[in-house]
Amino acid sequence: MKYKLACLLLVLILAACKANVEDTAESTDKQIKHLVLIAIDTVRADTFFAPDQHQYSDRLSPWLKKARIYQQAQSVSPWTIPAVSTVLTGYFPNQHGAGRFPAEIANLKLQTPTAIHAGVKTVAERMTEQGFRSRAASAHPWLSLKFGMQRGFKNIAQLKTREEIDNWFEQYVIDWAESNPDRRNFAYLHYMEAHNQHTSKKKKDYFSRLTPEQIQQGLDWNQLQACKKGVKDKVCRRYLIYTQAVLGLRDSIASTMEILEEQGYLDDTLVVVYSDHGEEFHDHRRQALKDNHDPRGIAGFGHGNSMYQELLHVPVLVWNPADKTGRLIENPVSLIDIAPSILNWLNIDIDAGILPGMLLDNAEKHAERALYASNMAYGPEQIAVRDGNSKSIWNTVNDESRYFDLAIDPLEKNLIQSDELVLHFDQLTGDYINLASTSIGLAPEINKEQLQHLKAIGYLQGNDNDTGKIKPAEANSEIINFSDISGSDSDDYTEAPDDEN
Repeated sequence: MKYKLACLLLVLILAACKANVEDTAESTDKQIKHLVLIAIDTVRADTFFAPDQHQYSDRLSPWLKKARIYQQAQSVSPWTIPAVSTVLTGYFPNQHGAGRFPAEIANLKLQTPTAIHAGVKTVAERMTEQGFRSRAASAHPWLSLKFGMQRGFKNIAQLKTREEIDNWFEQYVIDWAESNPDRRNFAYLHYMEAHNQHTSKKKKDYFSRLTPEQIQQGLDWNQLQACKKGVKDKVCRRYLIYTQAVLGLRDSIASTMEILEEQGYLDDTLVVVYSDHGEEFHDHRRQALKDNHDPRGIAGFGHGNSMYQELLHVPVLVWNPADKTGRLIENPVSLIDIAPSILNWLNIDIDAGILPGMLLDNAEKHAERALYASNMAYGPEQIAVRDGNSKSIWNTVNDESRYFDLAIDPLEKNLIQSDELVLHFDQLTGDYINLASTSIGLAPEINKEQLQHLKAIGYLQGNDNDTGKIKPAEANSEIINFSDISGSDSDDYTEAPDDEN
């Protein structure tokens, strides 16, 4: 569309949207002293909440009755680096700069993404400046590398399993009182089970461990086309593994709450849970085959390669000590709301350029705004815009737009079209483009050990360098092509499920 193309050429200006602290301040009966921020990587909202919709009770169920549950939470990107960078900064992907690629067609299999701009401050940096002790435990290697997400944390424990992270957190909370009972603490936990298990080379072993009851449970809970034929479908088997991984993550969230309660910190600790993006299990396979956008040749599986709701609709939950009961919040919110809402609850000032946090009680008094997502990992860049229940997806390379009404078509199967929609979403897309930073983010260097860790979960599969550090592509450089490193314990998305043996 001419309007969008003109915007792309004429802008890259950082918009200053000054937040009025008085307007967004939320009263609280209790002083919040500590923060626990939990990322459950690759968890789609429908799978996370399926147990509750089917009257299944688990360890998390009683805790959900005390939580703020944001039923229409949207991610800002279909993959980790742009999404987590937004959570940790309060800026959109085209503002913080992380998760971009030098080529017109993104390909995380071959290219190293850019990092957060040096001038963008993270939540951990702000909290450390305010005297918080900031620590993290992560099963995702991206967080430990120099993509900017690590800034502000004194150390990051690189762990593998949720059990290891749970144990680390318990010891960290015990240390709160032993080290300095008056000090405020920030813990960031990043779990990877929902990302790794169904894509691991051990996925057949994972499936073999499922009981008949667990298999039937997964089949009953899902509405996926992939499971219409039951466990005969390979993608359905992956989904059943995924379902149990998500249940395990619910258990770890409950463990976090129980640890805080046992140690006496539940009354002064803010707990925020989010997923960075979802996962596709052939939800839009037919369209993906027709589009043929993914440079890996994978259609309708995984993440990072589309802007449909199975990748953008994510769980967001908050336990605030001031809340006497839980509540369900239907207004659409975004991952961009997490950082400013947290800072507001902790009485920490936010930058003028950060939008007000819409997780707050009085957020509804602010004008409705569009929710944005961008920064593809695989394929041509796309920008998704949600305004209420209307949604557009614009392919910036072929200039094609698609429009959906999520109220009557939540699975995005039927296109809608009108001149009014085109003009409206052209304007909204242009507004998002106008937010873009003029700074150019660069990709950090990655050494061989770090590269092997990334390859173990399926990233940068085409990169290798036997002599030492990988010098990644910069904004205008050529794509780096390397041969595979052997020894990966995960095939991730490099192998299409249909080709599985």
